[in-house]
Amino acid sequence: MRTTITRRVLFPTFLAIAYICSVQAQSPDANRDDSEKTKEEVRKVDEEGFKAVLNKDADTLNQIYADDIAFTYASGQMRTKAQAVDDIRSGRNKLFKLDHDDIRIHVYGNTVVLTGRTQSTLRCCDADSKPSQVHRRFTNVYMKLAGKWRLIAHQVTPIAQP
Repeated sequence: MRTTITRRVLFPTFLAIAYICSVQAQSPDANRDDSEKTKEEVRKVDEEGFKAVLNKDADTLNQIYADDIAFTYASGQMRTKAQAVDDIRSGRNKLFKLDHDDIRIHVYGNTVVLTGRTQSTLRCCDADSKPSQVHRRFTNVYMKLAGKWRLIAHQVTPIAQP
């Protein structure tokens, strides 16, 4: 009788412990896979955004930029979503060439921080100014809102030529 009770109690307990251990053993790989998938999704959205800037595609920028984006130019000037998109649409800010490197992506749940270095040829803040080549560090912060990755913060900082 004691053996039957022991089997009834210990066997389900053993199965539960084995199941929990197997789930915990799989979690790091599952999290890593999710993280890599998230990084790829955000990298794609980030590239779409830069292509949209190059092509003056305001519709795509309106989809990528969050409504309350914190958009900061290298000068320190803050812009709203409407202002940042209008700067591209109007030609006040015109990107002619863009090369990125040193891209790093960090995932924090539904928020992703993407940093990198860029070398670009652009005309900034005045449609009559001449294009110049600039080197900058940038930080883009994305958040998953309503099922889509949205740029919630953008910051660029000038750096000396490498």
